[in-house]
Amino acid sequence: MNRIKLLYIEDDKDIQSIYLDILQEYVYRVYCANDGEEGYELYLSYRPDIILLDINMPKIDGLTLAKRIRDIDKEVKIIITTAYGEQEKLLKAIELYLIKYILKPIEIDILREALSKAVEEIEHQKSNNKHITL
Repeated sequence: MNRIKLLYIEDDKDIQSIYLDILQEYVYRVYCANDGEEGYELYLSYRPDIILLDINMPKIDGLTLAKRIRDIDKEVKIIITTAYGEQEKLLKAIELYLIKYILKPIEIDILREALSKAVEEIEHQKSNNKHITL
């Protein structure tokens, strides 16, 4: 099994628990945070390969958090979820090189597609890095 780590940042614990099983199908370990500040601390501690986060969160909103992380990590795969289809937020999100911008309620197939794409990109990067170091 892959050793891919995912950080899931969602302030609604009910929503978090709904998707946790699906996330665990795709990655080795899932870390959960309930707000942007906790999410950033977990990011710094565990350096996950994938981050799934909501835009509207307490303490640090998702776009601000994603930008802060992207400023120090160009490789981490980011998937953003939101209940809002606001064009301004979407345009800001595009600049963050996301895997996917998913509107809530999250359709399982769309989430699975985004996770598959992220895992595929990570495995491709790791494969290329192995060839370079050999």
